[in-house]
Amino acid sequence: MPPADGQGPIFLSATDYDLPEPLPQGLAKYSNFRDMARGGSAVLRTCFDRITGRTIAIKTLLPEFRQDEKENRRLLREARVTAQLQHPNTVPVYEIGRDTAEGLYFTMKRVSGENLFEILKRIARGDAATIAAFPLRRRLEIVAGAAQALMYAHARGVIHRDVKPENIWVGNFGEVILLDWGVAKVWGSPTTRRSTRRSPGRLPSRSRHSRWRATGPARRSTCRPSR
Repeated sequence: MPPADGQGPIFLSATDYDLPEPLPQGLAKYSNFRDMARGGSAVLRTCFDRITGRTIAIKTLLPEFRQDEKENRRLLREARVTAQLQHPNTVPVYEIGRDTAEGLYFTMKRVSGENLFEILKRIARGDAATIAAFPLRRRLEIVAGAAQALMYAHARGVIHRDVKPENIWVGNFGEVILLDWGVAKVWGSPTTRRSTRRSPGRLPSRSRHSRWRATGPARRSTCRPSR
């Protein structure tokens, strides 16, 4: 089994083992679930994909919201928006599905690193190592990467609505990922059960934001998309 962060060396034992028999479907493909963060209505966990041999992230609704129609619609919209925004500065979605026990879920790439807010906090405290690793030029490159994701999203008709340093993820190998599309709005998307028409140039109204409560270390943790 690969290391917990999915960034360690790859050995033959992790690539040449036989596929499970019978081939599992849905959440049965995954094992070793570990909480990463919890929001007002959803939980983000890591798990091991027994088919591909990699550690991924999975998002599901909390038990009390699994039958909530509105929360199911929001989670499905978030999953599809994230999946359809295929850009180097967005996180890839691997699967969207529904489990008989856990309900709606989607899986995505697990990005090891930390968010820009943690980096800026250490710089503000005068941390010499962080200042050396993230000079002004590098910080501007990080913001530019997030802006590229926003530009692409806007070209696709998607408004993020929650851009902040906590949602800009800096990977251990220089990746810059704009996370947290949970409150994004899609052009013409309904905010209630009944579809509504909106004229061009008029933005949808802002919905409530939920906050994540991290369940692991705050520094150099894995990505924590909010809900």
